[in-house]
Formats: sequence, C-alpha cells, structure tokens
Amino acid sequence: MKVNRIIATLLTSCIFLSGCSSNPKQVEETLTIVQEKAASFADGENVDLWRSDYGGQDVYKLSDGTTLLTVQDPSGPANVYVGGVENFDDLSETAQKAVLTYYEEQGLLYDIQTELKKAYDEYLRCKKVGQKFNDFFISQDITPTCSNDNIMCFLTSLTLPLGDRMAQELRLGAVFDKKTGEALSIWDLFSSPENESKKQLLDAAQIEDTTLVSEIDNALKDECVILFPDNLEISFPQGVLPSQEHSFIVGIDYADLQGIIQNWAIPYSAK
Repeated sequence: MKVNRIIATLLTSCIFLSGCSSNPKQVEETLTIVQEKAASFADGENVDLWRSDYGGQDVYKLSDGTTLLTVQDPSGPANVYVGGVENFDDLSETAQKAVLTYYEEQGLLYDIQTELKKAYDEYLRCKKVGQKFNDFFISQDITPTCSNDNIMCFLTSLTLPLGDRMAQELRLGAVFDKKTGEALSIWDLFSSPENESKKQLLDAAQIEDTTLVSEIDNALKDECVILFPDNLEISFPQGVLPSQEHSFIVGIDYADLQGIIQNWAIPYSAK
C-alpha cells in the first residue's frame, strides 16, 4: 500500500520572525557602521547599514535606531554538514568547481531594496496602530540532502518575511553528477520521458483534488523536486498554486516510486 505525506504548509507560512508585537524580546548586539544612508524611502527616511561583530549578519537600521531588516550571511554549499549525509567535501575537486559555478550563477534569490521597502511599509503600519515593530529577517542556505554512488543532491532554503509576524520558506532542489558535478535535469532520474514521468509522479502522490493535480502539473519545474534519503519531496511556495492559501509540500516514499524512478538514482537511505 502506498504511503504518502501531504503537508499543508502552515509549516512555512507561520514562522513568527517579523512584524508587530506588544511584548518584544530584547537582544543585545554589537554592531559596526558600514554605510550611512545605504537606502532611502519615498518619504525621505533613510536606512543605515551596520555589520554584526559576530554572527555574520547585515543589519539595516533607521535613523532613530530601529532595526528594520536583518540579513544572515548566505551559507553553502561548502562548509555545511548534515549528520549522516555526504557533503560538498566528499566531491572531487572537479565536481566541487562545477557545483560552485552552478550556485554562483544561481546567486541570491532576494533583492535587498525590495525587502527593505516591505519591511519599512510594515514598520509604518505598526507605528500607525501603536505596536512595536520586530525586524524582518532573511536567510539563504544551501545544504546537502542525500547522495549515492552516482549523484549528490542539495537544497537551497530561502526564508523571506511576509509581514504580520510571518515568513515563508522557498525550497529549491538540485541534483548533480557525483563524478563531474554537472547539474542534471530531475527527469534524467526517471525511467520515462518527462511528460510521462510527471504523470506517474503525480499518480504516486495520490492527490485526490483534480484541480490541485492540474495546478501542480502546470507549475512543476526541476527545482520543485527535492531528493532526501528516504523520500522525494515536491515543494511549492505560497502563491504558486492558485487553490492553496499557503505553501504546499508533498512527500513520496521511494517504495511508491518503483518502476518510476531509476534504480541508480535512489539515494542512500538514512535508515
């Protein structure tokens, strides 16, 4: 019998990292000014860029000292380790260079100016209703997820604030040839051509809502599929699937993908 996990994504859209609060926590920090008036807003207000003396963070502060946005330094794919999973250091030098090039081309998946404006708009909203504003937070991390003799897989996890004390996580998968570091199409890992593989994958997910299935089929891209040691995940951020209010994740065990995914593509199990 097939066993699937469908996760309604209160997981990613209800992360309380930012917005208004009537009882904010006070956290000590040591900062050094990097650039005054690093950005300006339409009403003439400016924001200064500070650097955390520890913790690897850029901190954007208004002229009154209010922290508007905190940006964690991006991490990975090098120097990131997950217990029980092979990592970037286990690749050959040639493969490492190819993987690094891939992620350098991917770059940052957020725009600082856009996020500063979102944070300032929220700050003004909180000020208007007499509530304390909590700074917005952004992070982008690349971590290894699984591997076998033929492939190594990574996940890019981007946390972005939504406002009203909530944030969402954008999850992007990538699969690389373990020997060369070449990025592979996710559909190279399946036994049938792409269109047929998509249909088989959605059938294995056992999603009964035909509208949702159609939306997933239309929106499904390589990076939406993420491989883990014991299951394959299909992930969509908030706003991609019209019928879903939040982000959406569905997990499928490899046992349910027999005859659909190539045997050589099944990762080492964590069990």
